[in-house]
Amino acid sequence: MAGMKNLDRLIRKLDSLGGNVQHELRIGTLQATKLVQGDAKDLASTDQGRLRNSIQAEVKELDAETIQGRISTNVEHAAYVEFGTGPVGQANNGDLPPDIRSKITYKQDGWWIHESQIDAATAEKYHFFKIETDSGVFYYTRGMPAKPFMYPAIKGRRKDVPKIIALRLKQAIHKLGGGR
Repeated sequence: MAGMKNLDRLIRKLDSLGGNVQHELRIGTLQATKLVQGDAKDLASTDQGRLRNSIQAEVKELDAETIQGRISTNVEHAAYVEFGTGPVGQANNGDLPPDIRSKITYKQDGWWIHESQIDAATAEKYHFFKIETDSGVFYYTRGMPAKPFMYPAIKGRRKDVPKIIALRLKQAIHKLGGGR
């Protein structure tokens, strides 16, 4: 794992003391993942809290040597919040790494939203242009700025994650009598 210089040494020591390496790695990874999840929830913009409440953390053993911590959301508008939309979103996604930015496609012209797809208070909140037609009210937008919450949470904790996992291994070693 990147950033864990002594991970192999800690794993060997825990193993030699009869500790359950996979179990301790899984717990350390879960602790680190929960920390990132908490940051993502703190950073997520909220109206009714649906996005914030949907942010989940999980740990999976992909194979005998790989444990993965994952933070995700299943709310359909999460990507629009994270990356923004339209030319407005594209104009302010500069904090993203180029490899991620290059994979996002933004609609370059504005679009109309029928009143059946948005409530009037929300349209007014974002100052959408409004027209009334025989087919109903339509609101025009050129997109919304990005309000990232996942990427900054991960980026902000990238140095802490390996430390948390290493600390968990050290605690397990200490419990088994192998600590100093």
